[in-house]
Amino acid sequence: DDVMESRVRQFHEAVLLGRTPKAFKEMVHFQKFIHKNQEYDFTERERSKLFSVVEAYFSMFDRDSKDTGGDANERSSRGLIEDCLKVPVFNTKQKKTMLKWLDELQKKEGGAPVPSGTVPSSSSSSTKKKNPYYDEDEDEGDYGDYDDDEQT
Repeated sequence: DDVMESRVRQFHEAVLLGRTPKAFKEMVHFQKFIHKNQEYDFTERERSKLFSVVEAYFSMFDRDSKDTGGDANERSSRGLIEDCLKVPVFNTKQKKTMLKWLDELQKKEGGAPVPSGTVPSSSSSSTKKKNPYYDEDEDEGDYGDYDDDEQT
C-alpha cells in the first residue's frame, strides 16, 4: 500500500533530522502509529525502516542523551521499545536486539538487567517464565471458543 509506505518513509525521514525540539513528540506519534497498525502486513523493507526508526530514537534519547535533568525518564525511548516488543510488527532478530536495548537501559538506571528470554517468576512450579515481550508459543493452539461441531 503506497499510503503506508509513505507514512513509514515520513517517520524514517523525521528521525534522520536528529534531536530537534519536536523529536520526542514525533517519537510518541510513531509509537501510536506502531500500535494502531500492528496488524498491518508491512514489507521487509518497511519493517527494516521502522526498526531503524526505533534504533535512532533509542540512540537519540538514551545512548547519546546528555539530558539528566528532572524529566530524563520522560525523554526515554523505553516506552517505545516496550510497545514494539508487544506487537507482531518486528521479527525475532529485531526483538532480541530491542531486549538488549532494554537491558542496557536497565543497567544505566542502576537496576538488575532483564534476563535474556526469561523473567523471574514467583511460581513454585517453575523457576523461569518466558519474557512477557516475546513468546514464540503465545498463540499456539489457542483458538478461543471455536467449536468444530457448530459448523454445518
